[in-house]
Amino acid sequence: MTQSIPHTRPSEDQLMAQIVDLVGKRYDAALEELGLFNLVIFGKTGAGKSTLLNAVFGENVAPAPRSTISTS
Repeated sequence: MTQSIPHTRPSEDQLMAQIVDLVGKRYDAALEELGLFNLVIFGKTGAGKSTLLNAVFGENVAPAPRSTISTS
């Protein structure tokens, strides 16, 4: 009889860390090879595009816009 190993999904923070690591490595390689390149990020409003870019570059290069949703 074989034992099944429980599969756990990575947390959102773990996934973000993996994405940041992968994109950062690809960015570094492209920058070294090309010197300069354009990067386009697509996604729905509020999906975390600015947060992802800021995490990859380690600084506030893409300030997240303030919410335009009214709470009143």
